[in-house]
Amino acid sequence: GNGYSLGSINANGGTLTLKSGTFTTTEIYPTNVILGYNISAGARNGGTLTVDGADLTVASGGNRRFVIGAAGSGTGNLLSGSITADTVVIGHNGTATMTQSGGTLTTGDLTHNDGGNGTYTMTGGTLTARSIRYVAGASVTNSSGNSFTFSMNGGTVRAAEGTTDLFANNTATGGILQMAVQLGTNGATIDTSLSSARIVRP
Repeated sequence: GNGYSLGSINANGGTLTLKSGTFTTTEIYPTNVILGYNISAGARNGGTLTVDGADLTVASGGNRRFVIGAAGSGTGNLLSGSITADTVVIGHNGTATMTQSGGTLTTGDLTHNDGGNGTYTMTGGTLTARSIRYVAGASVTNSSGNSFTFSMNGGTVRAAEGTTDLFANNTATGGILQMAVQLGTNGATIDTSLSSARIVRP
């Protein structure tokens, strides 16, 4: 059949495009290779991972995550098909960009973690999440140029069941962070039918 169970999928400095089939990652990429960052699927070291027609699932549990840009740069694209993961990280002490022009992405948390810059640009498709936020400790501040930008220019953002605040900054012990939510000329749909979520935490 077209179903594949793999340890991990990581575009490590190269380009990987998933055009068809069903892929499930079940393990974490060896931590000695990625400096302790837990990646089950994603891209780093300048790599690009594109999902264009395939269905990619990161198995739950064990801190398995879909990560674009860990301790370095990375690029992700979702053109069609689907990505499902408990946690999606767009930059973890690194610079990362991800663009969704179609397909579906389903996650509990979509975050940028600690230092560096993360950008998620949505021009189509559907993103379902319980939380979209910048997560960092107090030592990481906007004075260092760190930021997370979530740009909506088409498509649908759906607050998953159990959502409290759809967009928020979240720090371990305080600190100042930069999270920007932008709305482009094509607009966007924000669907809160699954929960009584606030859109932005005041």
